[in-house]
Amino acid sequence: MLDILQSTLNDINSPEFVEMIREAHASLDLFIDDDYQGDFVQLLMLDDAVDQGETSNNVYETTRNYQLQVLKQLGIEADPETRVENLTRLLTGIHDVERNDDPAKILERAALELHPPELLAEILACCTSTPPEEWLVDLHDVSQRTIVKIVEMASQANAVKVGSAEVEDTRTPYVKAFKDFKASLRFKDGQMTGTTPVTMFMDRYFNEGMDVGYPFVLYMNLAGEAFGTLEDMECAANLIGAALVSADGHDNPRPVIEAHLEHYIADLDKITRVQIAMSNLLLRYQAYLTTGVKKNVAS
Repeated sequence: MLDILQSTLNDINSPEFVEMIREAHASLDLFIDDDYQGDFVQLLMLDDAVDQGETSNNVYETTRNYQLQVLKQLGIEADPETRVENLTRLLTGIHDVERNDDPAKILERAALELHPPELLAEILACCTSTPPEEWLVDLHDVSQRTIVKIVEMASQANAVKVGSAEVEDTRTPYVKAFKDFKASLRFKDGQMTGTTPVTMFMDRYFNEGMDVGYPFVLYMNLAGEAFGTLEDMECAANLIGAALVSADGHDNPRPVIEAHLEHYIADLDKITRVQIAMSNLLLRYQAYLTTGVKKNVAS
């Protein structure tokens, strides 16, 4: 916080108020590189024209508006009536998540079958001393992309912590299954055809730093409701691809997929169509694996 701002507030407010604003500005400094203090200098320049109560209120509201803007840039929409001290706690909590020294714990929470605001509340709770229900009070909405970035970051940190050699040994069968499945999408009547006919979400997630071998729901949470917007065959292919790289669906993808479909696809008719498409794709996958076609087709 600017020295001139702190000096002015010290003269007209309680120590508790000054400390609250100081902590709020410290939370902004965690995320804002450019100079945002100019607005507060302008407020102080108007100090002689307004009463002291209005100056304090203007500082409070300007601080809160900046906090709400930063959270929105992070993909988090807080309740606009949330108090400054709660927004400070939220910004500091996000910062703590990004620098948490136990990424495996974050990934464990991220595998809960919850909507993004509830999921973020759980992740914040595991990195702080504040329970999820208290975080959830201030979370109006959370972008799916925010969850994705947290998971990607934790996945990368966990891979470094576990050790690259150990990770490589355990990930090989998952990677091979995913490549084989993508190849099977180009396999028909005993012959290979064209390129993969659908866009696979997991390809993008892998490019962004995600790894294999986590629970199926964690991969589902990366895409969220996007599964419900895909064409039936593309949806089925992405579900199978996510299951094959997951710890609980790798050996038998269908049961783990069907156990969670209703949480991500609301239309019951679409669920039925996706299940039919999934059956066809799994048959093609098995046919590909049992033919003489080279198994290790490059993705």
